[in-house]
Amino acid sequence: GVGGLVAALAGTLTLAASGMAAGRPPLDIVLTWWAGEALGIAMLAPLILVWRGIKRLHTPSAPLPETAALLVFSILAGQYVFLGWSNDLPQPTGFWMFLFVTWAALRRERRGASAVLAMFSLQALWGASLQHGFGFELLTHDATLLWRY
Repeated sequence: GVGGLVAALAGTLTLAASGMAAGRPPLDIVLTWWAGEALGIAMLAPLILVWRGIKRLHTPSAPLPETAALLVFSILAGQYVFLGWSNDLPQPTGFWMFLFVTWAALRRERRGASAVLAMFSLQALWGASLQHGFGFELLTHDATLLWRY
């Protein structure tokens, strides 16, 4: 939003004034900075808003064994998709995560869905930083694809 844009402009001006911009175009720095701010807001704001109160992730309508299965299978799917476990397997694998996000949304509502989405986001960023998996594949085509995904 606007706050992220203001921070991006201030950061870019600070980098340019200190000579640390390394010859990069200022617009490129602003857009990169703003995308990072927006991604942080998109990942953290739902978690903070949904998880404000103390409440269990499992309920009588969604018991603990199912919650555990959802978390374990979601972690494994994230490893498979975003951390390169699928290198030798047929593609596309990037859409497996939607099965688990849907499961979490239907059975765990907002808290479960936000937890699974945050976990997948972290795995995607981790895989991209390690140059593995679907997140890195998206980055090799276009730097904004992972952010938009």
